[in-house]
Amino acid sequence: MFTVYSFSENENDRCPHLVLVAEKTDFNEVVNVRFHSECITGEVFHSRKCECGQQLDAAVKFMSEKGRMIIFLRQEGRNIS
Repeated sequence: MFTVYSFSENENDRCPHLVLVAEKTDFNEVVNVRFHSECITGEVFHSRKCECGQQLDAAVKFMSEKGRMIIFLRQEGRNIS
């Protein structure tokens, strides 16, 4: 279980960056953070040339078990007017 927060420099951004905070995260201790850059070919299409999807899946599993957080950075050019 994660709590998801979104953030952006622009309040009208329809594709903000995300922060996933695992339920077991204790902010009274040092918190491990993974920065993950969005990759549609690896995460959605499971490209064999890209390990991004596998890395994100492993990070989500690890972070949910250990109580950590993931900062999911959306790619540039993501805003659609």
